[in-house]
Amino acid sequence: ATFANVTWSDFVALAPLLLEIWRECCRHIEIEEATARGAELLAGRLPLAGMLVRRLDAGRSAVETCAVAGAQGPGASLSPLSAPALESLVAWAREGQVVKGGARELAVRLPGLVPEGLDGEVLAGPLGGESGPTGFLLLVAAPSAHFDRKDAALAQALLEPFSTALDNDRRVRAMAKREAAA
Repeated sequence: ATFANVTWSDFVALAPLLLEIWRECCRHIEIEEATARGAELLAGRLPLAGMLVRRLDAGRSAVETCAVAGAQGPGASLSPLSAPALESLVAWAREGQVVKGGARELAVRLPGLVPEGLDGEVLAGPLGGESGPTGFLLLVAAPSAHFDRKDAALAQALLEPFSTALDNDRRVRAMAKREAAA
């Protein structure tokens, strides 16, 4: 299912939480820290078992898990992509909408989105900006729990702050690489 019809009142009700998420995503320059703190803030609001941020590396035709928070998550995981899988992920990402489904269902529908070994219901959304998709945010429901429409609206609202956090992380890594080479 996709969730394109998110109401303004859904966002207004989430404003205090979203401000905290934005603050943490901007405060922590490494994606691991921003993800851990974001998951802590979301724990009381969502039936959350885990949260993952995956980086899209179009040059290597792969998606890699770069941050995991919570009990659910396979850790660092690289998912190589075939050319059609990469095209499919990028096309979906450009739509900018959160999708919901079982981990296995989404792994079939959007190969490379969900890392191997992940189970449960997932809300997933694309991260990126004007230059295109850079990664994906995955929220994994606790065992036997399910996400509802308001959870999907919250996931949709999380895409921009986590896109910023992923971009900040990329910049820090590029700077560290340049310093190491100097």
